[in-house]
Amino acid sequence: MKKRYYTVKHGTLRALQEFADKHNVEVRREGGSKALRMYRPDGKWRTVVDFKTNSVPQGVRDRAFEEWEQIIIDNALLLNAD
Repeated sequence: MKKRYYTVKHGTLRALQEFADKHNVEVRREGGSKALRMYRPDGKWRTVVDFKTNSVPQGVRDRAFEEWEQIIIDNALLLNAD
């Protein structure tokens, strides 16, 4: 089965991309909406959250935006430090 990779474009997930834009990384949902990954422009990536039982949109709604902002910032800094 071919994996599909989706760029975040709208809705709740778009807010996560706005947090990531400040650090020059892109947020994508991966594996049929079961994980969030962050990508640098050179293609290097880091899995932010892997939702085993929820879809990405439901998993995102389970946490406050302030909490997501900190998760995105922390992971962007780690990704850019590599």
